[in-house]
Amino acid sequence: MGFRLMQWWGIAMARKLFLRRTAAWLAAWRSCRQEALRSQTARSVHAGNATFLPGKSARQRVTPLLHSQRGDTLVEVLMAIVVLSIVIVGAITVMSRGLKASQLAVEHTQVRLQVNAQEQMLRYLRDSYLSDPTSAAAQTWTSLFTGSPLYAGTTTSNYNGTSCAVTSGKNGFYLTQSGGVVSVNAFNPVLKPTTYAQPGQGLWVEMTRSTGISPAYADILLRACWSGIGDAADQQAVTAIRLYDPAH
Repeated sequence: MGFRLMQWWGIAMARKLFLRRTAAWLAAWRSCRQEALRSQTARSVHAGNATFLPGKSARQRVTPLLHSQRGDTLVEVLMAIVVLSIVIVGAITVMSRGLKASQLAVEHTQVRLQVNAQEQMLRYLRDSYLSDPTSAAAQTWTSLFTGSPLYAGTTTSNYNGTSCAVTSGKNGFYLTQSGGVVSVNAFNPVLKPTTYAQPGQGLWVEMTRSTGISPAYADILLRACWSGIGDAADQQAVTAIRLYDPAH
């Protein structure tokens, strides 16, 4: 509320200064025009071509107008400049914060698309095992539970963790697709994203398989972590899904 009052006061001061300067310029222009008319008339009289010369009454009307002009004091001008500066800086700050918030929203949208892509590839591997257990995609699904390193272990992921690190005892991974073939890649936490989180750079997957339960399932945690634009804090996106495992 105080900032808005300062804005209104600054605008009012600037308007007052503008109107006062405009009135002074108009008065000066009128005075110069009348002086030019008097000079022209005087030259005409000397040349014998005119019979009218502004008298004392005309000069009396002009003189009070000139004497009534008053300029702005230095304090008023400085105060107007200070207030306008505050208003401009405030507007720039608000615009900067708005742009930063928009950029963060774009980054979260891009990360969410990457997370959804990882989820869809996991579902594709699982569904491939259902349709053809001997296919390459089905074997990739099986390798998550039996391969080395073991990605789908029994250690439970830390769903409430706030640090940008793989859960202790878990092996993070991410999926890539090339030529219709989905591959499993080990996640390296040393690789940091340059902008927003991407698979292998701030985005990874953790899997936990069930034990002694039929039908078997796998709890999957997809986590992304990256540094926000500017001085924003670390950004995180977490998605948890459960896929039933037809292979075990």
